[in-house]
Order: sequence, then structure tokens, then C-alpha cells
Amino acid sequence: MLDFDGAITQGPIPDGTLVWATFNTDGVERTGGSGNKYLKYTLKVSEGAYANRVINGVLMLSGTNAKGVDMRKQTMGKILSLLEANDKTAADFQGKAPVELNGFRGGFKLSVDRDGQNNVPDWGWLSPKQAPRDWARLCAGDCAPKGTPRAAVAGRPAVVPVMAAPIVLTVPAQDDSDDIPF
Repeated sequence: MLDFDGAITQGPIPDGTLVWATFNTDGVERTGGSGNKYLKYTLKVSEGAYANRVINGVLMLSGTNAKGVDMRKQTMGKILSLLEANDKTAADFQGKAPVELNGFRGGFKLSVDRDGQNNVPDWGWLSPKQAPRDWARLCAGDCAPKGTPRAAVAGRPAVVPVMAAPIVLTVPAQDDSDDIPF
């Protein structure tokens, strides 16, 4: 007999929390209506208070959003952050399939959507070059959302981020391959 009295339910991870997580995808899929390409992915939190929690998301590989922004360009910026977090470059993955990113560990800043689900916003894909302050906080173990009292993260070593030149991402013309289009 199953007894759910007193069962603990998990709410979302608090908005603004920094986490280390492992990226996985099954590869490129297409939307039913427009035929746009996308990657469904999962991030599995690898340590800390939220270890083993899973965040699901989608990265668009073609199409534009309602504001006319090229979704592929945004996705390549996110993937570039994941590569940088693993000491890789775009050249290392030129022409490779997205599933070759499986198992890559990255730093992410989470948000909570209006449905109460965790997601990773455009600015939440962390790397030493793209988000040096949040990257330094995460590396120092300061994962709490901003505004959390400092006593909650006392004793963490200070880390001074290395400021790098901004990265200019060039996105080639769209094609029908399922490779990473760097």
C-alpha cells in the first residue's frame, strides 16, 4: 500500500540560483508546423543542495522569434558558453553533431517561468568570458540568488575573474544539416 501522507514535494529551484549541471540531448528535431529545427535538452544538476534535479529546455536552430531575432544565433551563443566552460572552442566542434555535447558540464543561472518551472534564460548560460562575475561566484561556491544574506555563503574564497575580450560570434548561412553550424 502506498502512503503519500507527509510526502515532500519539490518546488522550483529559486530564481537566480547558480548551478553546475550536465548537458544532454537526443539530437535535432523539427517542429510540426513550420519545420524549424530545434534541440530538446536536459540539464542534470550535478552538486549542491539541488543535486540530481533535472531542468528541461529547447534550443532553436532555425527561425526567428516574435521580435524578428534569429533564434539560431542565440542558440550558438549558448552552445559557445557551454564549450568555453569545458575549455573548447567553436573550431573544436565545427561540423559535429549536437549529441557530441552530451556529458558536457556547464554553469547555469536559473530562472522560474510563469508556470513555476525552472528554465535557463538567454543570459543564464555561464562561461568565464561571457559572464565572468556569475562564473566567479559559481566557481567560489556562491550559488545563492543575489540578495541572499552574505552569512548564507560565508567562508567562501574570493575569486577575481579574468576579463577577456568579448567574443564575436559569426553565424554562417542556414543549411539543412543537423550539424552544429559554427
